[in-house]
Amino acid sequence: MAAEQGESAISRWSYRDLSGAMFAEVEMKESELVAELVRRLRDTGWFTVVLAQDIRTRKQLAGLPDIMAWRNDVTLLIEAKGEGGQLRDSQIEFMQRIREHEGLHLYYLVVYEPIQIEMFC
Repeated sequence: MAAEQGESAISRWSYRDLSGAMFAEVEMKESELVAELVRRLRDTGWFTVVLAQDIRTRKQLAGLPDIMAWRNDVTLLIEAKGEGGQLRDSQIEFMQRIREHEGLHLYYLVVYEPIQIEMFC
């Protein structure tokens, strides 16, 4: 099941130029996607914390997102997923509970490719 594979899940995303034309396609493991998201966030002034990249800690942190990021008065909770990756039941439950509090300054994002966070960078 892709949701439990974690590290083996692959994310496939594209670089596009300003006109929208694709000029490169990249495949990466979920851990590489997390690293790229963290790099982009940190490069633009976000304080980031990466959670549960080790399968042994997943049980303790079940449902929590992969990345928590703060800048000014905005909080991002980011769940990174490889292509075809699906949220586990614990992640869906956490997302539903946190979305009750989501608003102007708190965002829960399920991210399959780095371009999805560009509006925050």
